[in-house]
Amino acid sequence: MAIPVALTLFFALSAAVALKAARSLLRERPEYFAVSLPRFGLAVGRRLVKKALGRVGLLPVRAPEVLPELTVAPPDVGAVTPEPASVTEGAAGTEPLPDAEIPIESTAASADLGAVAPELVLVVEPTPDTETGAETVPGFRAQIEALDQLYCTHMNDTADHTAARAVIASRCDVQHQYARHLGFDPSEVLLLNEEWLVNIGHMALLDLWVKMARLGWGQWKHLVLVAPSGRATSGWTSCRRTANEAYLDYWRGPFTAVVTDPDLCEALYPFTHNAGHTINTLVPLPDGSCESIFYAGSKVQEAWERENRAPLLKLTEADAARGRDRLREMGLPDGAWYVCVQARTPGYHEAGAYHQSHRDADIDSYWGAIEEITDRGGWVIRVGDASMEPISPRPQVIDYAVGPHKSDWMDVFLLGSCRFYLGGTSGLSHVPPTFGVPVALVNWISFVLPFYSARDRFIPKLIWSERENRLLTFPEQCGSAVRTASYARPYLDQLGLRVVANTPDEIQDLVGEMFDVLEGRGGHSTEDEHLQSAFDAVAAAEGFGRTMQIGGAFLRTHQALLPGAELLVRRAG
Repeated sequence: MAIPVALTLFFALSAAVALKAARSLLRERPEYFAVSLPRFGLAVGRRLVKKALGRVGLLPVRAPEVLPELTVAPPDVGAVTPEPASVTEGAAGTEPLPDAEIPIESTAASADLGAVAPELVLVVEPTPDTETGAETVPGFRAQIEALDQLYCTHMNDTADHTAARAVIASRCDVQHQYARHLGFDPSEVLLLNEEWLVNIGHMALLDLWVKMARLGWGQWKHLVLVAPSGRATSGWTSCRRTANEAYLDYWRGPFTAVVTDPDLCEALYPFTHNAGHTINTLVPLPDGSCESIFYAGSKVQEAWERENRAPLLKLTEADAARGRDRLREMGLPDGAWYVCVQARTPGYHEAGAYHQSHRDADIDSYWGAIEEITDRGGWVIRVGDASMEPISPRPQVIDYAVGPHKSDWMDVFLLGSCRFYLGGTSGLSHVPPTFGVPVALVNWISFVLPFYSARDRFIPKLIWSERENRLLTFPEQCGSAVRTASYARPYLDQLGLRVVANTPDEIQDLVGEMFDVLEGRGGHSTEDEHLQSAFDAVAAAEGFGRTMQIGGAFLRTHQALLPGAELLVRRAG
């Protein structure tokens, strides 16, 4: 009798240990199971996810009991204007969210998941096979993961933007089906996962989603950001899940809910990573078309400025007072104005340094511009990653990036209060505009300028063809064959192309133009206006929006790279 009882206890204990291990694995990486069972849609913790969605008010309808049939066709690389279910036809019938804080109760960060879902429920449901030629579609999460990999291949390996866009259109369609399977309407709730938080530049892109909602470009009634704490592996390096907690605090007002409770974020993981919006997503526009967030950004900003709307973010009085105290400690006199300067280095993404090295810049080429600022009575504060090499001491120049005063909240204060920001192709450059701070962008590697204003200025890096021994023209730089330059240095090498950094004189000239603009002396000659129009036409022809202008002196120097530039100048004369 003792032996059967002992065996029973042994098997019961073993089952308990196995269940605990399974629960941990399922919560952390449920997609492993979807991939390992290709003929089944594995609804891992489906009831748990449903309860968690209900807890944050995101589950307005009852989830179906049977998994719906998949209706996804193979990506059509010719379909460059997809129309997912969440696209709105203009603003008709859609009330814009108010500019004031959205009056919807926020989710408490300390939500108790135990009260919501005390146990993990594993449900395995058969998924009908969908024939697509000789292939079968395995299930929602497995298919989404496969489309993600295919997108990365097209973007980073083959630089085929048309195919990449078609893949993302298919991914969005699968996401919508998966969301509706869980009983969630993606057209009413904007759900953003931690991809928008791992880099401060990604965090700044939240600006565009909120502006779209307030402009009435979406039907979203709730804007939800899932922001788990702790560390995660993203891109090339292990980093915090939220790059800057102080900056995240500023987004708590514009968003309906910012979910930070670790257990609740963990329970929502299968949903947010497979049905929420990722960085690689398409944004619905009022005309029924869809664009990448980076291409849609300029259109959003253009509409925002047309209605004379104010910036979304403003420094709190407490942060402003604390920041002024810290400036005194750093040596700035009361009332002094300053410009934040950054030259990107590989330190932040050290493991992928070569892959992104075409975005780097040499701080030594900035000294003429820095002297332009200090000669006018201003101070210069270098910002950026703490791994940068220190710069030599100079009057009215503070190397904050590697100094003892650096902190998350001080980063935000400086970027939100400087007279203007001078920097390059780095996510840090996206932050000042969210506070309405002007920017002067130098050594910019792409013509994609998401949300910069009409008073901002930029000059791009040029691209030299080793095979043809010449600079590429502006139309060639904007063309799809070279557009991947903002993503992958190896692709440039493969094409025999190298980037040409801006000269010290070009950077100093742009800083001088910024002062002219800010001090009301930003008029252009007839020649400059014709050159600007020609450049804008080139960018528009390739689908690039334009809310900011290219530097006038830079464009005059390189006007030969514009089509018909000589004829334009003769007409101006």
